[in-house]
Order: sequence, then C-alpha cells, then structure tokens
Amino acid sequence: MKIDSLVRAIEAADFSVFRDIALLCLAKRGYEPSLTDGPHDGGADFRVYVSPQSAARFAVQISVAGDWRKKLLEVAEKAHKLLNVDTFMFISSRRVPEAELDEVADDLRSRLGVKVDRMDAQSIASLAERRAFSNEILRKLGIDVPPPAPKPFQRTDLRQNVTYACAFFGTDAQEFRRTVVENAILAAVFQEGGTAERDRVVERTALSLGLASTQRAQLTSAIDKMRQEGRLTGKNGTVGLDAAAMDTWSSVHALQERERAALTEQMIALLAPHVKDIAKRTDAVAALIDDLGALSLKAGRSTSAALDMDEAPQVAQEPLRQHLRHLAATLDTLGVIDKATRGEVLSGLASLATSSSFGRALGAGEVFINLTSMKTPHLFHALGEGRSLEVLLDTPVAMPLLCSLLYEPTRQGLFVAAQHVYDQLVGHEIPMVLPRDYLEEIASHLLDALSYEAIIDLDPDLRHSQNAFVAHYVALRAAVPEAMGSFATYLEGFGAAATTARGPYAREMLMGKLQGSFRLYNIEVRVLSAGKDAARRAEEGLAYAMRERNDLQRSEIVLRHDATTLGWLIERAASSRVAHVLCTWDRLHPLARSQEKGNWDVLDPATLGDVLSLAAPGSEDVTLASPVVVARSLTAEVETRGAAVWDALVAIEKDGLHDARLQTAARDFKQDWMAKAEKGTRVRSLQESWEAWKVNHVVEPQNEAAAKKAKEAKRAARAARKVGERAAKG
Repeated sequence: MKIDSLVRAIEAADFSVFRDIALLCLAKRGYEPSLTDGPHDGGADFRVYVSPQSAARFAVQISVAGDWRKKLLEVAEKAHKLLNVDTFMFISSRRVPEAELDEVADDLRSRLGVKVDRMDAQSIASLAERRAFSNEILRKLGIDVPPPAPKPFQRTDLRQNVTYACAFFGTDAQEFRRTVVENAILAAVFQEGGTAERDRVVERTALSLGLASTQRAQLTSAIDKMRQEGRLTGKNGTVGLDAAAMDTWSSVHALQERERAALTEQMIALLAPHVKDIAKRTDAVAALIDDLGALSLKAGRSTSAALDMDEAPQVAQEPLRQHLRHLAATLDTLGVIDKATRGEVLSGLASLATSSSFGRALGAGEVFINLTSMKTPHLFHALGEGRSLEVLLDTPVAMPLLCSLLYEPTRQGLFVAAQHVYDQLVGHEIPMVLPRDYLEEIASHLLDALSYEAIIDLDPDLRHSQNAFVAHYVALRAAVPEAMGSFATYLEGFGAAATTARGPYAREMLMGKLQGSFRLYNIEVRVLSAGKDAARRAEEGLAYAMRERNDLQRSEIVLRHDATTLGWLIERAASSRVAHVLCTWDRLHPLARSQEKGNWDVLDPATLGDVLSLAAPGSEDVTLASPVVVARSLTAEVETRGAAVWDALVAIEKDGLHDARLQTAARDFKQDWMAKAEKGTRVRSLQESWEAWKVNHVVEPQNEAAAKKAKEAKRAARAARKVGERAAKG
C-alpha cells in the first residue's frame, strides 16, 4: 500500500492543479523552464526545459488523459518535428506501467531517435516523500495540512496514527518488526508536536503497541539507533523530528484525515436509503464513525491473531464478532434502522470498514503491528523468503468456489470468502491443490443436491444450506430470477442429471467431470497418500482434536479423508522446499496441527485471502474480507438454523419430499421446531420429532380412502341421531 493515499490524491487532480504539481516536481529535480506554451495556444501543449547541469533541451508533456499511450505518441512526434528535441519527458497523473511504457519508448526510439522518460502519480509521490515536499503537493491539491501541536494522549488515536503510517510507508516481510517500532516512535514524537522528552516517547509508544515493561528496552535501543542514523534529533533527554520528517508526517496525518472524511461520506451514502431525515442521518454517522474505525483495527487484529500459531481460530475471531454485535446494538439504540434491513446495513458497514481507503490502511497497519509480538506462520516466512508455496483446498472451500467460478459469486459469507482467497491465490500465482478424497465428497454433495429439487423454492432459508449447490442456486435465483433456469438445468451445468444419478458408477463419472471443471480454473486434483506411521499420527491428532472440541459425531468416511490429508502433510513436513497451507473452515485441523506441532499452516479462506492481500508488494487493492464474512454469518444466524432443519429433513426423506403432503408437513414442522428452539422447549432429537410429527400430521395414501369412509360414516351416524331426536320430541 506504500504511499498509496498520496497517489490517489494526485490521480484525482484536474489539469491546472496537476500542472502546478508537475512544475513543482521538475523544480525539485533541478530543472529550469526555458519555454512555456499555454494551454490555449492552438495545440502546442508541451513545454521545453533545460537541465542546468548540461543545458540540454528536452520536451515535457503534462497530461491527465486516461489514454496515455495515444497522447504520448502524438505529442512526442510533434515535439520532435517542431522543436527538434530528442529527449522527451511524459508527466502523467495516471499510473504508467513500466513494461507498457517500454513498448512505446522502444517504438519512438527506433522510429524517431527520441528517448522517453516518465513521471507518473506513483513516482511523484515517491519523490515527494524522499525529498520532503509532500505538504506542498497537498496544499496545491487543496488539502489542509495543519501545523503540529501537542495534544492530550489518547491511545486509540495514536494507535490509528501508527497503523495508518505502517500501511502508508509499507514494509518488507523481512523487516516489518523494526519498521513498526520505528513508525510508532515517530508517530509518538509527531503527536507531541515534533519534540518530546525521551521517557515520554517510550511510555506512549509502549502503550500504543501494547508492549510489556520488559520489552521497553527495545524502544530505547531503537531510539538510539535512529538518532545515530540522523532520523531523530535532540539532546539532553529529548528527541525530535527534523524539518523533512515533520513535512512527511504532517502529510501522512492530513491524508489520514482526508480519507477519514471520505469514509464519512461513504457512510452517509450507505445510510441514505434507510434514514431519510438528514439530521438523524448525520447524528447516526457521528455515532458510528469511531466504531467503524475500531472495527477496522479489530479486523486487522483478528487476521493477525488467526495467523498466530499458538492461537485457536475461534478465539482469534471472537473480538471481531463481539465488535460487530456491538455495532448491531448501536444501530438498534439509534433507532433509525428498520430491523428488517439491519443485517444489510451491518454488512455494508463491515464492508466499508475494510474496503475504504481509511479502513484498509488501519487494517493493514494493525496486522503489521500485531505480527511484531507473535510466532508467525510458515506461510509468512515463505512469502518473505520467496519459497514455493502450495495451498490445499478442503471441501467446504472448494465447493462454493466451483459454484462461483462456473456461474457467478453470491453474497453468502462462504462464497465471498472462497472467491476472495481464489483471487488472491491467482494473483500471487500460488498453486492450488484439491485432494481427490475431497473431490469425492463434492461429487457426493452434488448427487445429494438432486433430492432438493422438489423443495428448492419452498423457503429462502435454503440459501444458507450446508449443501453449497443448493445454497448457491437459491441465492442466484433470488438475485436474478429471470436469468436462472430450473434447478435441474443448474445441476446439469456441473454434470449431474437425475437420469444418470442412480447408476452404480454415477459418483465416479461425476468426479471425472468435476475434475475437468477444476482443471479449467487451474486447480489440480491430486491423489494423496500417507505411510503407516504418518497415518497413525494423523489419526491420533484428529482423535485429540475431536475430544478437545467434543465433536465425536464425524462420519467415518470424512475422518478417513481428513486423516489421509493430514498424514500426507506430516510426511512432507520434513521438506523445507515447499510450504503448505490447508485452507479449511474445519476447526479440528488447527488443533490436530498444534498437537502434531506440524510444519504447515491451517487457515480459513477469509484469513488466508486477507494475508495474501496484505502481502502483495505495492498493492493498492488491499482487501480484508473477514469482517464482511463474519457480519454476514451473524446476520444470517436464524436463516442458517432454518436451513439446517431442511438439510436434516432431506437427509432423512431423500426423494420422499416430492410428495406435496409431506412438503406441507415439513414446512409446518420446520416452523414449529424453530419456535420451540427459540423458547428452549425442545426435548427430542430432530429425527425423533419429525417421525412423531408425521404420525400426527401426515395421512398415508393407502389409509386415505379408509379415513374418508370412516368420516362419512360418522357424519351419517350424526345425521341419523338428530333425526331420531326430532322424532322423539314430536
């Protein structure tokens, strides 16, 4: 994310403002103007400068045009023809990729003998940072840069300053610990107004980073080193920033406030459809903005905690869940959001917390800060050291991913996470492997999905079914009903058809078709195996995890598949050539890895995608998906429980739910079961309750005629009795 905020501000400048920025940059580089043609001079919109060192004339084109290639070719030819210069500098407010520029430059050099150099938004921002004139650029952009002044210590504010700075300056995986500490020290000095007592800086920095008293010696050592390098000034127990550092940090703070203001505007736009009263909407945003900043920090904290090899995944995510619940409670307290749309608003706020420029910076910086004090995973070392990496996909990750790739993504949390991690893995060119055992499970789920055909339109809760094919179809049909055909047609897209699903080799045939689909998206299906010793250790690790989580109801085939995958990872742990990550939602695997002290990582797709997004060098598109995934799971808790009832009924009845009477009974049973669950009055298992419900509420077809005849007999008997009574009275 390095200096990306300043880059975005430059890219947004209009021509007159960008022209002033370009002239400033040329002056800072030592160039002097020789001839200037105005913007309305009949088309000669380039300028000629000289270098004072060599007095060499060269042409400069300043452009805010989107099609920079066309503009560069046109103006370079004009400058060569009219002014007879053979050196040309193209200054663009857009990003100009170096590889693409090389193609145009090679063409101009071969045809005209013109040498082309360039300055784009990225290089201008880098130059401003190195030569400490970011403030001047910001002022030309109309962004206020207030002079620093000491302010009361507030840990949250300083924490945000530090995290924003970590994202702003960027850091290498190899040296992020040192960078975070140094940025925290500089932020503390800046917040004091540029000069502060050394002990006070140590105290405030330690509080902002959450360091123990035994770790404060690190800060003292870092301050000494920074003074020796000239990055801090001061004497007699004080430390300070020089003019260049103050310029840079003032710019960071101004951009931080600008992006915070932009986040405020995005929140107003999000709430506008739901809160029509402007005053109430303004009050709501004021009440929520700090919560959203805190949510960005919590997102980064949860991501880094999930990376901690000593932390359980469910524990790592809990602070994020708690803060989202707090945000939901705040919405309820404000009383301006209808409960029917609260989930939609909460998901939107969670998305803003990590997709906005301000939120991305806080989340990314928070991850870097937290990584300073934990045992980092093998994944992180592999990324930093440039080693090979492979990611194994578990069934609940690969299944929604295939649905999204073959059709299109939907908004449920599992699908968002799967698409997120896939995009990041492709971007990093990291190989993806689907164990063949898990392909078998996916084929079984696909065949099971056929049993849902009769009830697929009965209940929207089915978009949260554990069968990803069912959930995906229901969500797509709700989003674009006119574009979706029948469920049978949808399943045929994966190779499943009712006419062939009941054959003896149906699953094997389907696995072949699915393997081809995965191959199409660069996901390798691989047969994994493990020797006896590794298999035994894997089984022991899984047994330990099942006892720890009191999860003893796993099916034998799923356990066998997991043991094979785990055994395969155990056997390869001795090799350091390839780092492995098992991407799964299953909470048994992190415990099994911990028990085995395995040399691989276990991460859920949202966290893995977040980490890879942060690890992308110089990326402007850092995205943390975890808050969105958690928010959507929280807002869909009731629907998820409802879908679980349908999943259980389908597993019990199979194709029996084609019967209309059974469908009606099942729908009524689901409502009754959910109501009792809400009141806490359930006493029997779901299967026992369903069987009892059928006895009382479903009339079997073979007994229907007898029941009708008995009912008619009772009616005739009542009529005869009334006739007799009237006769007796007469």
